[in-house]
Amino acid sequence: MKKFIQLIASIFIVISMTACSGKQSTNDTSTKKDEGYMAAEIRKDGQIGVFMILKNDEIPWTYWVGTYDAPKDSKDEYKWTSKNTYTGNGLMASNAEDKEFTYKDGKISFSYTIQGQTVTVNLVRGDWETKNIPSDAFSSSQDTKHTSENKQTTESTQNGFQPLEIRDYGWYLSNGKYLYYYYVKIYNPNKNVAVRYPSFELQARSSDGSLLGIYDQTLSIIYPEQEFVYGSQAFSVDDVPASVEFTMMDVKDRNRVNIKLLDSFEPLQVINTSVRSDKIVGEVYNPNSDTYDTVIVVAICRDASGNLVKVETDFISDVRGQSNAAFSMYAYNTSEYYSVEYYAYQW
Repeated sequence: MKKFIQLIASIFIVISMTACSGKQSTNDTSTKKDEGYMAAEIRKDGQIGVFMILKNDEIPWTYWVGTYDAPKDSKDEYKWTSKNTYTGNGLMASNAEDKEFTYKDGKISFSYTIQGQTVTVNLVRGDWETKNIPSDAFSSSQDTKHTSENKQTTESTQNGFQPLEIRDYGWYLSNGKYLYYYYVKIYNPNKNVAVRYPSFELQARSSDGSLLGIYDQTLSIIYPEQEFVYGSQAFSVDDVPASVEFTMMDVKDRNRVNIKLLDSFEPLQVINTSVRSDKIVGEVYNPNSDTYDTVIVVAICRDASGNLVKVETDFISDVRGQSNAAFSMYAYNTSEYYSVEYYAYQW
């Protein structure tokens, strides 16, 4: 989110003030930046709405909707506490109960905090296209989440969010002890939406249809049109499964993130790998500028016939941008490994 923080801190602001002043608003396009800007509207029903306008996105993103207390007489400076009246689930919406606003020198100011960084936002007079404000932004109804025009959390409400796909999976029983291991390959078919904390469930059943075990797992993030391959030990079973089913869990709106709000990302690379007698070693290269606190490495091991014989994982801490980080994962019977597929992801 570093890029987004910088954007909010640097952009100029535009506001429509027609409800609180007799002056006519002016079309001050010089205050707008190419990347985006903040805009607001004060309504006659006593509400103020503050919105984020992002580049190439016609629908404003709701940041704040709350009460507006107009001054009783003409004042050069006044303050009011806006009570939150927003009932939607916008991704960028503040969940604070109230917010302090100040009017002085023709500007309305308030503080804006994201990831621990606070800036003062100054709203100045100007025109903007208010007709694109989501129709439910100022609604007090609890049914706002059902309004089809609310495009606050994802592209799903207008462009159609596509469910995550399970493209491949495999499983095996380790050492005849019925320790069940698996891997699964998940694909995000959306072009503009990343999915945070995607979850899946697997069920193993015996030949009579009874459950042998059930297991669910939550991952970190899957970027648009990218895959996430994960594997691990699931559970022990007392019989060889006759069937195994993987199912994606529903993605909640709050976990769908427009790619414009994220830093640019390139997939991590696993390099310089080697299978030793008792371990698998290698390095992860991070081509991005960000440092990742934790990275997971997954190794899918197969025999000469292509059968899955092992799934190994390791976690690496503090993977710095544009640098390598080494890993080592314990392994046994490595002579069985004819091929190994490697994957690495931020965790």
